[in-house]
Amino acid sequence: MEPVLGLHCRVRVSSRLTANAAAGATSVAINQRARFSPKQARAMAHHEGLWHVLTSLNGYAQPVLTVLGVGLPRATESQEGCGILAEYFTGNLTDDRFIELGERTLAVDMAARGANYLEVYRSLAQKFPPVKAAQMAERVFRGGVLTGGAPFTKDAAYQRGYCRTYQFLRGAVTRVDRGLVLAFLAGKLNVDDAPLIKQLIAEGTCVGPRYVPIWYSEADRLSAEFTHSITMDRFSSAAKARLYQERLEKGEAFGLRPIDLPRAGKRG
Repeated sequence: MEPVLGLHCRVRVSSRLTANAAAGATSVAINQRARFSPKQARAMAHHEGLWHVLTSLNGYAQPVLTVLGVGLPRATESQEGCGILAEYFTGNLTDDRFIELGERTLAVDMAARGANYLEVYRSLAQKFPPVKAAQMAERVFRGGVLTGGAPFTKDAAYQRGYCRTYQFLRGAVTRVDRGLVLAFLAGKLNVDDAPLIKQLIAEGTCVGPRYVPIWYSEADRLSAEFTHSITMDRFSSAAKARLYQERLEKGEAFGLRPIDLPRAGKRG
């Protein structure tokens, strides 16, 4: 994180975290029991330090609205959603991570519908190792009641935030509205608040971000990502999958019919 934030972000070890890591205003705490692969460590650096801490620092650097360092109401969804996007844009988001995020959402839903801790744990233990399942269940019930009905619902915000923030950035980048993206980076806010912050920057009440994440600095790569996404939206993946399945069942592959190969021992 130092090439972007310098020494403004500290890293410390904690024995009290339920998550693997947590970001504060100027620091990232690491669970002392957690272990990370190099890719997981990079993902955590981009999510916790180069997004959560970065937007806090930008918010506290505001001349007037320093509340942007803490976060406007409803900021959590976009904050966590863009944290996942930071992992994705930098090539550190894995399929296992996607699956875990989905299962967390389902676990929150189970608990909200009345499932107790053991029921949620047993459901997760069918898909994850016991220690991992216990940790995920703990995230859902932290601060709530073990008998169900009142979970901690933050984990349900990640996927919705990921989808909404991706669409927001795609729209802004493809319209070449750089000011709207910079407004979103200027503190902790929801994507719906970005137009207001952009207006306040134009009026001089707010200022643009002091720090920008690495994925935003790579403008060509980001533009290519969204161009690819828009192009692929024009095609139905389900229809294409059915088409190729039908071709395979007919003995065809991608429009090419099987050919007779020379038998072994013969020249052709």
